[in-house]
Amino acid sequence: MGPHEVVGVDVRGNQIMAHAFRGRDDRLFAMLGVMTPCCGASGKGLMDEPSGQGFIGCRKCYSEVDPLHGDAWTWDEDLDAPVKWDRIARDLFDGNLEKVAGVAQSVKALMDRAEQRGI
Repeated sequence: MGPHEVVGVDVRGNQIMAHAFRGRDDRLFAMLGVMTPCCGASGKGLMDEPSGQGFIGCRKCYSEVDPLHGDAWTWDEDLDAPVKWDRIARDLFDGNLEKVAGVAQSVKALMDRAEQRGI
């Protein structure tokens, strides 16, 4: 498992966590996810047993959360790809590209540390 850390806060006040890892092609990636407001955990798909209805819930306490917490954004070594910035800005910062630039700097630093550690 590669390094992970909080790299920002979205417009709703939720922490954004990044996790660095190597892909099958040996390229370095960072996976970003929005932590749940209840426990600061990631979201995951869950099912209500009696009803059979699926929902996105907190990985720690299993409470239902906004589906945003079950989503993830992947960045590879090309942090400047505009389509990635646009999607992250839209989903997490109400379109504010300046906020994405700050997150990108933190993600780049995380990926640099992962590279130095040989992840």
